[in-house]
Amino acid sequence: MSSILKSGWNFVKRHRNKALIGVGAVGAAYALNRYLQSVANEWQTSSSRDFVSEVKKKEIHFENTIETCNQTSMSLSVKIVDILDQSLDADPILELIRADTDHKLTDTKIQLWNKLKVRIFTRVISEVYCVVLFVTYLRVQLSVLAGYIYVDNCRQNPADLMSQMQASSSAVQNKYLSLLHNFYTEGIQQIIEPIMEAVDDALQEISLKDQIVLQDLKNIFEKVKASMAFSLCGSQSNASRFLLNPNKMFATEANGNSNGISAKESELLQRMVNETQDILESDDFKRVIDSGIDLGFAVLMDVLLGCFVRISDEKSGQKSDNGFSNPHSIRVPLVKLLPKIWLSLQERRRPEEKLVLVRHLICLDVLNCFAANIYEAFCQQIEQ
Repeated sequence: MSSILKSGWNFVKRHRNKALIGVGAVGAAYALNRYLQSVANEWQTSSSRDFVSEVKKKEIHFENTIETCNQTSMSLSVKIVDILDQSLDADPILELIRADTDHKLTDTKIQLWNKLKVRIFTRVISEVYCVVLFVTYLRVQLSVLAGYIYVDNCRQNPADLMSQMQASSSAVQNKYLSLLHNFYTEGIQQIIEPIMEAVDDALQEISLKDQIVLQDLKNIFEKVKASMAFSLCGSQSNASRFLLNPNKMFATEANGNSNGISAKESELLQRMVNETQDILESDDFKRVIDSGIDLGFAVLMDVLLGCFVRISDEKSGQKSDNGFSNPHSIRVPLVKLLPKIWLSLQERRRPEEKLVLVRHLICLDVLNCFAANIYEAFCQQIEQ
């Protein structure tokens, strides 16, 4: 027994250092593993916290962008209505009709009435197309710009901030947003022309003496929408030609009027314009425009319904709240409806009354989802 203990003690003495090293290594490995686990847990918690913070920051930034876009849409859309009122003013035609005291329906008076019906229908339909295109276009522009600005703000390296192209530069932002000016100066008039042709074609078979109902107006609008589909989404044309003219802007820079834009900023601006044009020519943009136009005609039908009810009340000598009649069954001569439509346009004196369609559009889900997708795509872009 003593020999066994003695041999065991000799074994321990011989391998003591190895045993100590082994125990130390195991202990160190265990401690290191615990440390790495704690670091990993801390990193995971921090990453999760940073991710939530980043998502929240993007969400707030996008919400602020949409709010800015909504306010800008409402303030600038009033100008669109005013331009349409000036370009498609029906008062001169009405004055010529009133000046003709001869109650006979002469050829001259018939021509004036036909011109009046085309002018008035072109006016109300042009407002739908112009406002829808403008509000959707502004959503696209501000979403693209907000995505670029978000990427700029996420850069951590000051050297990168100086070397990279900056969309947050006020000069770049102002130049990019100045593309809107083309819509006011050229785009609106370019939209009016095909609409007037489509209206003239849709009204060919409707006489001034015809008794029409609301469904007849819907049929007219459907014909105009079908015709305008080729101007907005045809294989040889697209909506972008009404909305921006980058050639004019860059031609100004080529002539030396760069307004403080550097060569690198001009390169970024060209890139942003090209990307915006790609979006305007995309199928998603066309679908959003179609949804907005459908909404616009629904709002327009509400206005025209009021005209039918007003004529019916005047004819019966009753107030509309004294009795009920189905507005869809009301028949009105077109010659009596036209002045009422024009009067309803003239009665919109306050800016709020001119923004009914805009208020509906800025709440359109498909438009806001479209803007969110654009913003997210540009937030994730990799800067070269």
